[in-house]
Amino acid sequence: ALAALGLAPDAAAQSAIVESFFTHYGALQDNGECAAQPYPGVVPGLQRLQQAGLPMAVVTNKQQRFAQALLSRLGLAQHFDFIVGGDTCEHRKPDPQPLLWACARLGVPAAQTLMVGDSINDVLAARAAGMAVVCVPYGYNEGREASSLACDALIESIDELSALVWLQ
Repeated sequence: ALAALGLAPDAAAQSAIVESFFTHYGALQDNGECAAQPYPGVVPGLQRLQQAGLPMAVVTNKQQRFAQALLSRLGLAQHFDFIVGGDTCEHRKPDPQPLLWACARLGVPAAQTLMVGDSINDVLAARAAGMAVVCVPYGYNEGREASSLACDALIESIDELSALVWLQ
């Protein structure tokens, strides 16, 4: 927004603006003013994957505290071993670092890991990490349709994932 207005604040002003945003963003979540809900099929799909004993983590560019709060509020956090936020590692997606960090913590080689994503950042991070990637057609797609991404498969819902990984 600042660039569109032709403004270029110094690093201190940028930091203050970002912190102000995080304060207001956090307040919206804390006050229940967040309308986010799981997409259809997410809950049963995660339940099946968890029941199969698959280790799972969330890797998001959203700050870890906000991701944790949102997933807890939605009752989804219980399905994951942990959450890797955009501030957990030095780099964020599309860099592979957060995916590789999650693999190390899960004790699973990247080559045996499946990334489920919704954007070019997810696909680029997965490819750079040496893992397969499946895309869903919803979420933060960075302005690109999931069908246009170089993923290994496109599924309509997380509920379809268990069949894709031979759990049914």
